[in-house]
Parts: sequence; structure tokens; C-alpha cells
Amino acid sequence: MNINFNKYLLFFQKSKNILIGLLLGSLCGALVMLIFAPQPGRVTRAQIFKRSTNLQD
Repeated sequence: MNINFNKYLLFFQKSKNILIGLLLGSLCGALVMLIFAPQPGRVTRAQIFKRSTNLQD
């Protein structure tokens, strides 16, 4: 029974590390995106809205 518990703990630790890595990677990517954005968000949203209305026509 102790061996199964150790396997569970090892699996949990690996899963935890993967989730932490994904979270940190996502945060870093979002930060880089905000720093290197070529234009303000208001302009980008306006472009997306304009292009989506053009596609509907």
C-alpha cells in the first residue's frame, strides 16, 4: 500500500510541475505580447470589428 501512495505522490508532483510551467509560460507570453504590441488594443479591436463586418457582407 505504501508503494501505491508513493506512485501517487510522484504523479502529483510531476503534474504540479507541468501546470506551474504552463502557467508561467502563459504569463511570460502575455507579458511579451503586451510589451511588443504594435498598436493599442482599441485600434486592434476596431480592425477586427471592421474585418468581421466585411466578411459578413
